[in-house]
Amino acid sequence: MSEALQIREFVDSDEQSIRDLFEVIVERPFPPERFRWLFIDNPAGRGICPVAEFEGRLVGSTASVAVPFRYRGRDLEVFRLQDALVDANVRGQGIYTKLMVESSRLFDERNVPFVFGFPNENSRWIFENKGGYTLLDEIPTLRLDFSALPEGCSDLEFKAEPAGEFSSDDLQLFERCWQGVALHTLRSPGYLKLRYSPQVGRNYHTIRGFRDGELSLLVVGKYFAPARSIDVVELVGPGDVNELAAALRALQSSISDGEAEGFESWFWGANPLTGMAREIGFREVVRTTNLIWRADPAFGEKVPGDGELLLTMGDSDVY
Repeated sequence: MSEALQIREFVDSDEQSIRDLFEVIVERPFPPERFRWLFIDNPAGRGICPVAEFEGRLVGSTASVAVPFRYRGRDLEVFRLQDALVDANVRGQGIYTKLMVESSRLFDERNVPFVFGFPNENSRWIFENKGGYTLLDEIPTLRLDFSALPEGCSDLEFKAEPAGEFSSDDLQLFERCWQGVALHTLRSPGYLKLRYSPQVGRNYHTIRGFRDGELSLLVVGKYFAPARSIDVVELVGPGDVNELAAALRALQSSISDGEAEGFESWFWGANPLTGMAREIGFREVVRTTNLIWRADPAFGEKVPGDGELLLTMGDSDVY
């Protein structure tokens, strides 16, 4: 196979074949508007997505999504690993590893400062041992059953709406609450729209809390049927337990499609709300996310500790 196998960067015309492969392996559709939104028309940059071709047929692909980051006041263009797909008929030929190595080559060629991802246990070993990635942590999912949610009280005025449009006020709220963190995703209006607009194919809801007309708190969530939960993918605010509890109740009221029994989320690193979430009553459940990292040596930074990097479920929740 080695002579007939070609590893190359994807072109727009590969879209249909990649989506078909995704649907066979993952067993759910990959809408064309979502693919283009993430990898072709992404305002943060075109995806880095090598493909494997054998005898004129696409048999494998990997995908990385461009993500804007802010590092000590400086904006960076980085990438998040998203998925790797290999046709079941050609597995065992090292295609997965070849795709991953080609992705790394392209990252280095383009001087991408760093790449991060959330591989499952099956693929984590390859990234660590073949691709030069470092495991930063195993991140547990946190759950809060509705019955354990505090009543909460707040003088905030909450407004609920579908998550589609975002403004500079949203960006300023994130930056105000995260300004003490050295490294975090830049929640620009463009990136938030990229993540949560209808083009991604998920029914996200946004709750905004206002005090005297000024934005003070923001929560984005969606119903997740397998866990009968509302995933809290974004939660940013002043860190007051009563206000956060009130915001979660507003989110619960907004998301009526489904039979949710609780909230699930994860907050990692220097997120100011990590401790607050546990104080409200979030507790670890079995599901775990692996967080890996690979930096360009030219970036000149050591692997960040949990006090230097801030990530949320919103940084991994795409597909």
